[in-house]
Amino acid sequence: MSLNVPKELRPPTSHYRSPTEWIHSSGLAESRFCKWFYKSNPIYLKQPEGLEKPVHWIYRTFSIKKWRQRKGYVAMMPGGRVCRSRCTIVAPDHKEMWDLSWLGLRAPNDPELRNLTRLPPIRDAAETVALLGMRESGIYYHWLVDVLPRFHLLQKLGIPVDRYLLNGAWLAPFQFETMDTLGVPRERLSFSDDNMHLRAKLLLVPGSDIGIVPKWALQYVRYELMEKPGIRPQGGKERLFISRARAKKRKLINEAELMNELSRYGFRSVELETMPVAEQIRLFASAEMIVGPHGAGLTNLIFCKPGTKVIELFSPNHMHTCYPVISSHMGLEHYYLVGVGKRPPEYVNPRIHADDITIDRKSFAAILKLAGLS
Repeated sequence: MSLNVPKELRPPTSHYRSPTEWIHSSGLAESRFCKWFYKSNPIYLKQPEGLEKPVHWIYRTFSIKKWRQRKGYVAMMPGGRVCRSRCTIVAPDHKEMWDLSWLGLRAPNDPELRNLTRLPPIRDAAETVALLGMRESGIYYHWLVDVLPRFHLLQKLGIPVDRYLLNGAWLAPFQFETMDTLGVPRERLSFSDDNMHLRAKLLLVPGSDIGIVPKWALQYVRYELMEKPGIRPQGGKERLFISRARAKKRKLINEAELMNELSRYGFRSVELETMPVAEQIRLFASAEMIVGPHGAGLTNLIFCKPGTKVIELFSPNHMHTCYPVISSHMGLEHYYLVGVGKRPPEYVNPRIHADDITIDRKSFAAILKLAGLS
């Protein structure tokens, strides 16, 4: 790399793993540059039920150990920079801040950054900028569960924000719908791209530490998107099947066959991606029972009434705990069923996200009976 390139335009060669590491390494007072909100509040989780005895290994520790909930924070970085479409943070001493969105799995946010010959030109903004640009923000689950609660942390901090910066590489209509509901003016939104290199007068970086999704985050989303706008259930007797017919991955191969069975019990099939967020919320608030493959649509369990029954369908190669955690926090009854196919060894989760799902009909009938349908 040419030495003629100014240091601040050279790709960073070192990093911090967290905002607190930056604060401590720089000899700053943490109380002035990072505010923490909420406590970890370790809790037991309600174990989901399945046909297996014991339950699948991924759920066995739900009710036998206490799980640490994430605390929230806002780091305050005078002169902090944000670079390129993935919103990589560059500290004032020109060290990269590793990705804040994967929590315990800290990693470089933009693997291509260090291979560049130079960074884009810096644009100075005499503003307070709040970074909401995690790279998974275009996924409905991560937007509702990981990003929207950051607005709450900024509100608790109490420093007026001039501009909110989002990941411009992955935008979706539901982001704008929900920000409208939160009352965030669109003229105060900016979106990243690969030519961006923004230096803010004050960069605010809200985030969370290691732990499970905290109940405070779900309660905030439920209040702001459902209770505050006055969205009410319509009877509370809906029986819903969440279709993934439009999805590009993790399709339910025998969906028509299972839906034929469910129709006997008054279920109807819904394609959530065709609905406004408010309609999805009203639908889930009205449900008494929900069946569907593992997918982002189940994020709407946040809006269900306590006691709602949920049956989540998986492929053997992609098990997950995210929706049973939401169910536990919201007081729902969560059941699960693993599809046909060779299972990996216990304590091995290949996390093959794209695997399609095929459900055995007899097992499906059995899980419906276990959930109270007969």
